[in-house]
Amino acid sequence: MFNKTGVLFLSGMLTMLCSLSLMADGMKMPMRFTYEASPEQVLKTYPLGSLKKLAVMSHHGKADKEVRLANGREGWVYGMSKHRTLKTYVTPSGEKKTVIESPLADFERTYTLVFDDDGRVIDALYQGASSNMSALQLQSKPVIDQ
Repeated sequence: MFNKTGVLFLSGMLTMLCSLSLMADGMKMPMRFTYEASPEQVLKTYPLGSLKKLAVMSHHGKADKEVRLANGREGWVYGMSKHRTLKTYVTPSGEKKTVIESPLADFERTYTLVFDDDGRVIDALYQGASSNMSALQLQSKPVIDQ
Protein backbone atom coordinates (compact mmCIF):
# COMPACT_ATOMS: atom_id res chain seq x y z
CA MET A 1 0.00 0.00 0.00
CA PHE A 2 2.78 2.47 0.97
CA ASN A 3 6.18 2.55 -0.60
CA LYS A 4 9.34 2.95 1.51
CA THR A 5 9.39 6.75 1.04
CA GLY A 6 5.76 7.07 2.10
CA VAL A 7 6.33 5.01 5.25
CA LEU A 8 9.39 7.09 6.17
CA PHE A 9 7.48 10.33 5.54
CA LEU A 10 4.53 9.18 7.64
CA SER A 11 6.87 8.05 10.41
CA GLY A 12 8.69 11.39 10.34
CA MET A 13 5.46 13.35 10.46
CA LEU A 14 4.16 11.35 13.44
CA THR A 15 7.45 11.88 15.28
CA MET A 16 7.35 15.60 14.55
CA LEU A 17 3.73 15.93 15.68
CA CYS A 18 4.47 14.08 18.91
CA SER A 19 7.51 16.28 19.56
CA LEU A 20 5.53 19.44 18.88
CA SER A 21 2.70 18.38 21.15
CA LEU A 22 5.19 17.66 23.95
CA MET A 23 6.84 21.07 23.50
CA ALA A 24 3.48 22.83 23.26
CA ASP A 25 2.44 21.44 26.61
CA GLY A 26 5.72 22.61 28.16
CA MET A 27 6.08 19.07 29.40
CA LYS A 28 8.98 18.35 31.72
CA MET A 29 10.52 14.97 30.97
CA PRO A 30 11.62 12.84 33.92
CA MET A 31 15.07 11.49 34.70
CA ARG A 32 15.94 8.30 32.85
CA PHE A 33 15.65 5.03 34.71
CA THR A 34 19.19 3.78 35.30
CA TYR A 35 20.77 1.49 37.85
CA GLU A 36 23.05 4.29 39.02
CA ALA A 37 20.34 6.96 39.47
CA SER A 38 19.12 7.71 42.98
CA PRO A 39 15.60 6.20 43.25
CA GLU A 40 14.57 8.94 45.69
CA GLN A 41 15.60 11.68 43.25
CA VAL A 42 13.84 9.96 40.33
CA LEU A 43 10.60 9.59 42.29
CA LYS A 44 10.68 13.05 43.89
CA THR A 45 10.97 14.70 40.48
CA TYR A 46 8.76 12.41 38.38
CA PRO A 47 6.08 14.63 36.72
CA LEU A 48 2.93 12.82 37.83
CA GLY A 49 -0.32 13.52 36.03
CA SER A 50 1.28 15.15 33.00
CA LEU A 51 2.82 12.31 30.96
CA LYS A 52 0.72 10.12 28.71
CA LYS A 53 1.68 6.69 27.38
CA LEU A 54 3.07 8.01 24.09
CA ALA A 55 5.40 10.43 25.88
CA VAL A 56 6.48 7.70 28.31
CA MET A 57 7.23 5.29 25.48
CA SER A 58 9.22 7.90 23.54
CA HIS A 59 11.25 8.87 26.63
CA HIS A 60 11.79 5.55 28.46
CA GLY A 61 11.29 3.11 25.58
CA LYS A 62 9.11 0.03 25.60
CA ALA A 63 8.44 -1.39 29.05
CA ASP A 64 10.13 -4.65 29.98
CA LYS A 65 6.79 -5.96 31.20
CA GLU A 66 3.17 -4.80 31.37
CA VAL A 67 1.17 -5.73 34.46
CA ARG A 68 -2.29 -5.32 35.97
CA LEU A 69 -1.90 -4.03 39.53
CA ALA A 70 -3.97 -5.11 42.53
CA ASN A 71 -6.04 -1.90 42.28
CA GLY A 72 -6.91 -2.73 38.65
CA ARG A 73 -4.61 -0.08 37.18
CA GLU A 74 -2.25 -0.76 34.28
CA GLY A 75 1.46 -0.72 35.09
CA TRP A 76 4.57 -0.64 32.91
CA VAL A 77 7.62 -2.20 34.54
CA TYR A 78 11.15 -1.02 33.71
CA GLY A 79 13.93 -3.18 35.14
CA MET A 80 17.45 -2.20 36.16
CA SER A 81 20.37 -4.54 36.62
CA LYS A 82 24.14 -4.45 37.06
CA HIS A 83 24.32 -7.36 34.64
CA ARG A 84 23.89 -5.65 31.30
CA THR A 85 25.04 -6.63 27.85
CA LEU A 86 25.37 -4.63 24.67
CA LYS A 87 23.50 -6.12 21.76
CA THR A 88 23.53 -4.84 18.19
CA TYR A 89 20.47 -5.11 15.97
CA VAL A 90 20.11 -4.31 12.29
CA THR A 91 17.01 -2.33 11.29
CA PRO A 92 15.12 -3.13 8.08
CA SER A 93 16.91 -0.18 6.45
CA GLY A 94 20.27 -1.76 7.27
CA GLU A 95 21.16 0.70 10.04
CA LYS A 96 22.84 -0.85 13.08
CA LYS A 97 21.49 0.00 16.55
CA THR A 98 23.24 -0.99 19.76
CA VAL A 99 21.12 -1.29 22.89
CA ILE A 100 21.74 -2.31 26.49
CA GLU A 101 19.83 -5.40 27.56
CA SER A 102 19.33 -7.19 30.86
CA PRO A 103 17.60 -10.56 31.24
CA LEU A 104 14.19 -10.20 32.95
CA ALA A 105 15.21 -12.64 35.68
CA ASP A 106 18.23 -10.50 36.62
CA PHE A 107 16.40 -7.28 37.52
CA GLU A 108 17.65 -6.04 40.89
CA ARG A 109 15.57 -2.85 40.81
CA THR A 110 12.33 -2.00 39.07
CA TYR A 111 10.27 1.10 38.40
CA THR A 112 6.58 0.55 37.69
CA LEU A 113 4.66 3.40 36.10
CA VAL A 114 0.98 3.37 37.09
CA PHE A 115 -1.55 4.75 34.59
CA ASP A 116 -5.03 6.15 35.14
CA ASP A 117 -7.99 5.49 32.82
CA ASP A 118 -6.90 8.37 30.55
CA GLY A 119 -3.40 6.88 30.10
CA ARG A 120 -1.59 9.41 32.32
CA VAL A 121 1.13 8.40 34.78
CA ILE A 122 -0.37 8.83 38.25
CA ASP A 123 2.37 7.13 40.27
CA ALA A 124 5.82 5.60 39.91
CA LEU A 125 6.66 2.67 42.19
CA TYR A 126 10.22 1.64 42.98
CA GLN A 127 11.24 -1.79 44.23
CA GLY A 128 14.80 -2.56 45.24
CA ALA A 129 16.56 -5.16 47.32
CA SER A 130 15.90 -3.36 50.59
CA SER A 131 13.37 -0.63 49.85
CA ASN A 132 10.05 0.10 48.23
CA MET A 133 9.00 3.66 47.47
CA SER A 134 6.28 5.55 45.65
CA ALA A 135 6.46 8.91 43.88
CA LEU A 136 3.13 9.86 45.47
CA GLN A 137 4.54 9.08 48.89
CA LEU A 138 7.73 11.09 48.33
CA GLN A 139 6.04 14.04 46.62
CA SER A 140 3.25 14.50 49.16
CA LYS A 141 3.83 17.37 51.54
CA PRO A 142 2.75 17.05 55.14
CA VAL A 143 -0.11 19.30 56.18
CA ILE A 144 0.79 21.47 59.16
CA ASP A 145 -2.07 22.58 61.39
CA GLN A 146 -1.91 26.21 62.40
